[in-house]
Amino acid sequence: MTKDPETSPVPSVEAFAAFPRLEFEMLEQLQQMATLRGSDLLERLLVIFRNQSHEVLTTLGEALRAQDAQSVAERAHGLKGSARSMGARRLAEIASSIERSALRGDLDAVEPLLTLLAAEHSASEDAFEAWIRRRTES
Repeated sequence: MTKDPETSPVPSVEAFAAFPRLEFEMLEQLQQMATLRGSDLLERLLVIFRNQSHEVLTTLGEALRAQDAQSVAERAHGLKGSARSMGARRLAEIASSIERSALRGDLDAVEPLLTLLAAEHSASEDAFEAWIRRRTES
């Protein structure tokens, strides 16, 4: 069941801009843990996050096309948690909005948020790569 898009509050791009794209403190903590372990843990976590989040974006779109609000909410919830764990705050907030909209049964609100999520996912990947380059060049 979808709600009338005229009455569904969909957060604007500007609303999400208030959140940092990446929380560098979180990335620094992850890097410190990796350094203590003497491993490339952070890089491996980022690869896992990248692969899993690409899959989630695909399945979110499939669930939306199937009008499966429960699946949309579950996938958005998972992405929200993994994005927060990796310090991708803005991505997590968009995923959270998708989850809330799906739980309300407001799938009309999800479509523009999914477009925004895909764009933010790409921007977050670029930001992760830039952060890693800066760390390795130092």
